[in-house]
Amino acid sequence: MAHTFFNIFTVLILMPLLKPFSRLCERLLPVRDDTNNEIHALEPNLLATPSVALEQVVLEIRRMVQDSWTMIDRAVNAHFLQSSYDADSHKALKEDEKLVDTMQTDITNYLVQITRKHLTRPQSALIPLLMHCTNDAERIADHAETIMKLTKRLAKSGIQLSDVARADLKELWDLLDFQAKNVTQALGGTDRELVESALASERRINKLTKKYEKDYTRKDVPALQSAMNETDNEMPYTGENPPEVPEIVMENEREINNLTRQYEMEHVSRRNEGKCSVEGSVIFIELLWELERIGDHLANIAVRTPEIQKHYISLKK
Repeated sequence: MAHTFFNIFTVLILMPLLKPFSRLCERLLPVRDDTNNEIHALEPNLLATPSVALEQVVLEIRRMVQDSWTMIDRAVNAHFLQSSYDADSHKALKEDEKLVDTMQTDITNYLVQITRKHLTRPQSALIPLLMHCTNDAERIADHAETIMKLTKRLAKSGIQLSDVARADLKELWDLLDFQAKNVTQALGGTDRELVESALASERRINKLTKKYEKDYTRKDVPALQSAMNETDNEMPYTGENPPEVPEIVMENEREINNLTRQYEMEHVSRRNEGKCSVEGSVIFIELLWELERIGDHLANIAVRTPEIQKHYISLKK
């Protein structure tokens, strides 16, 4: 009984001190924020074993692609499609983009350190592929920032997207989302079908964009002529010795591009009929170009992934 009273008395005495003691502990032992995107897998100690270090790089690139795609998802679905812009969200996205830039720098530096080790031929061949994938992943994050700027213009103009425009964007978005998920799943794995599915989506996107551009009169938007030419000239990475990829795997990429062209043509037609404003038409078309270029970067990664998978398997032998 005396022991019980002692415990109760002790609790009553210490209870008012719990919060001050908790604050003291937080100051002495700060809790690390798990929501940050600092790279923890690229440990210098792993450099002594290049095969393990390269495996970690592949997984970090996969995470980098996932983070970049999350930014695109947020910029398009939470902001552009809602015509919703606020400075705080834009600032947060910029901070996320800086983190992706840091990931690119850290991965590149880590790969440079790996090259200084004694590497097998497959290990040496894997490094440039990973460098290119890192650059494409970073470019995807850059497009998220551009889409937020388009959202700001859209919100400032007071323009609301029509139901037709929303339906067009949803169809294109579904293809891109499918492509992005297949790319991220294929990285760090050995499933060739995921690569083929990702590139098949890219081919479908190209096909749809070309279909939409068929009757598109560029003189209707002369200010965008040079930009369209630049977009036309952008092709997925092939390199000096491109990996062997079945023709079907490019279907999704081409359909994305075809969709973009079709939507451009249809949107210009709606503008000429007075169904949408000139400013709204320009913003919509610029968004289509951003999505098409994102698809190109995803296709670039997908094209290289079979070679990464092949070397990834050899690393585990």
